Amino acid sequence: VRNFTSISESKTPTEVVRFLNTLLGELSDCVIKNDGTLDKFIGDSIMAFWNAPFEVVDHPRKAVRAALQMRSKLKELNASDAFGFGLD
Repeated sequence: VRNFTSISESKTPTEVVRFLNTLLGELSDCVIKNDGTLDKFIGDSIMAFWNAPFEVVDHPRKAVRAALQMRSKLKELNASDAFGFGLD
């Protein structure tokens, strides 16, 4: 998340948690729908991988597809002001 520190410093803890839950929930769905494994959340990031613990056929393509879907989902979230920041 670009400027995450500034965003988190300007919001209440509840607003930061709501923001992260919205963001990471939606982006995690992209990983899961493309057969990825969610490992952990690291601050404002998602650690995910493919092809473990089970073999995933065509895992490189699925990982890239998930990344592209994440970019698209983020555009949708920003356009709808899903985070409540009043940003364009």
